[in-house]
Amino acid sequence: MSKKNAVIILSGGMDSVTSLAYAVNKGFGCFSLTFDYGQKSKSEIRAAHYYSKFYNCKKHKIFQIDFSSFSSSALTEADKSVIDDSSNKIPSTYVSMRNIIFLSIACSWAETLSCEDVFIGANAIDYSGYPDCREDFLEAYEKIWTKNGSPLIISTESIANKLTKKTGWQVEYAMRYEEPSIEKALINFKKKDVNRIYVIALYPHNAMATTITTELETRNLAMNVAHDIELIFTKPFFDNEEYINAMVNSIKPFVENQSFDKIIFSYHGIPKRQAKKTDGTGEHCFSVSNCCEIENDGSKDCYRSHTRIASDLTAKKLGLKDDQWEIAYQSRIGPGWLTPFTDKRLAKLPEEGKDNIAILCPSFISDCLETLEEIDIRGRETFINAGGKNMIYIPCLNDSEDTINLLENLVRAS
Repeated sequence: MSKKNAVIILSGGMDSVTSLAYAVNKGFGCFSLTFDYGQKSKSEIRAAHYYSKFYNCKKHKIFQIDFSSFSSSALTEADKSVIDDSSNKIPSTYVSMRNIIFLSIACSWAETLSCEDVFIGANAIDYSGYPDCREDFLEAYEKIWTKNGSPLIISTESIANKLTKKTGWQVEYAMRYEEPSIEKALINFKKKDVNRIYVIALYPHNAMATTITTELETRNLAMNVAHDIELIFTKPFFDNEEYINAMVNSIKPFVENQSFDKIIFSYHGIPKRQAKKTDGTGEHCFSVSNCCEIENDGSKDCYRSHTRIASDLTAKKLGLKDDQWEIAYQSRIGPGWLTPFTDKRLAKLPEEGKDNIAILCPSFISDCLETLEEIDIRGRETFINAGGKNMIYIPCLNDSEDTINLLENLVRAS
């Protein structure tokens, strides 16, 4: 009888080696996955290589990834010190969203290997208390995983297939931090003798961690594997009329025959320092409370400004009054992120007499962990436990006909 296979996230540290030993002891055939993400210490990577051999792993893969462009951590930045802090604060060694990204890549590899199990070793009881090492985080990730794999992968693959069917174009989909990778997509296009690639970042709003770094990464990879192919990048489409219409069409079925106290546009949060980096003037961002409502070189590329404009255009087309909707920001890690925070607002709304709400997550084209678990499951629990009576979650655009038409027209207009 053949062994059941599993992917093991193996840093080389004690927790991950323990999880590898546990998997081996349970009879799994193990594929170990190690991440070289720019950490200053490389000793654990060497240890991961050693223990992969020691436990006879079927394959040991080292995945290169660069966190430096969007995450500030003492583990990756040479000039940042490791501070031994036993308080409840998130420590200087925390790498933002690291385990979310690691798990996504591991699950993607597991899917290609036909593995149903992924092991990760995480310790929630040491002093650090990293948010993505806690039991509730891991339970959340497990809840939204389907029999067919990641809902994000499923939706994105369907979008690519439908766009190909509608247009006849050669379409490759890629993930910024998991498989299938941007590099793999570029190589596939190269093999097909493509001489021009249109790149659509599936983020409506401009941000350092999404649209900007996606373009930088794609250009850097293309220099190595597809330097002779022309790259054309579509622009952020937060104010595109077709996108706004698609948003309106997705919201209407949930709200047109119901009366809500409030509709929440919950956007993915970013650190304020990232928002400031897109300020063309270097002086405008957060200089006044309504800085994003002032149109100038300081706000034209600003993520927060884009979320405000997109929400306002959508609300107007839905015929909503100003007091019927609001913006909040989710998925924050520590202080210094955009406010108001979605979870805090969900806990406060019932107290304000708003106990019947609808909520959507416009930062995402496809539903994922941050929408299905953080908002539809955990956010709902927060709202109900605070005294709320009814919360409707409005799904993302996903692979709707409006999405396919929008993407086609973004390319044709580029």
